[in-house]
Amino acid sequence: KVIHYCNEQHIKFMVIGNGSDLLFSDAVYHGVIISLKKYFNHYEIHDDYVITDAGVGSIPLAYATAEKSLSGLEFASGIPGTIGGGIFMNAGAYKSSYQDIVEYVDVLDDKGEIKRLSNEECHFAYRTSVLQNHPSWIVLSAKLKLVKKDKEAILSSIQSRKERRQASQPVDMPSAGSVFRNPENHAAWQLIDECGLRGYSIGGAKVSEKHSNFIVNVDHASSQDVLDLITHVQKVVLNEKKVYLLREVILVNWE
Repeated sequence: KVIHYCNEQHIKFMVIGNGSDLLFSDAVYHGVIISLKKYFNHYEIHDDYVITDAGVGSIPLAYATAEKSLSGLEFASGIPGTIGGGIFMNAGAYKSSYQDIVEYVDVLDDKGEIKRLSNEECHFAYRTSVLQNHPSWIVLSAKLKLVKKDKEAILSSIQSRKERRQASQPVDMPSAGSVFRNPENHAAWQLIDECGLRGYSIGGAKVSEKHSNFIVNVDHASSQDVLDLITHVQKVVLNEKKVYLLREVILVNWE
């Protein structure tokens, strides 16, 4: 109903989950932001799968399924986003991603109809899916196929990864998560390091000294500071390493 009204009244709108991986500009957004997080938050855990709404947080769902001795979401246990956003981005960590567990996704298409996409129809690839080619489609829910395993082993794996993340990433500082996708045969952070950009700053934005594929807000950074730093890093790495770093962070309201 909200989307129908916005279309009818020619009001710009955007659907988000947790806001992870988004860099809004400093300008006012003249439209409606619809967050699925508050109401699309129901899930049902079955024998070896879970049916989940798009607004469910990936971290709490990873823990909930672990408690039921279901393995498969360990990789998402440290990703501060929603299931819908994770599927849209094919988010992943530790060599696993949503493409490994999605059986199907229900989306609201641009005609206002609900359609079911199989895993194959999602065209998952590294940090991408068919949904990125159809920005007007909205993930509503998904079926995730999991595997029965020992509960303590799953929880131990989640704890181990949590400790690794806390030790290697600036989780105590505001950021939009990993800034760049890893180019083929390269690690983005390593290229940035080799160009001497670890700790480089523009305004209040700084390339994290803990993990150089994160840009952190150290002193009231504007969105423009962050974008200028992203652009600078891309330019330097391209000049020195002949590799163009693709943004993982999505820009919103910059036009």
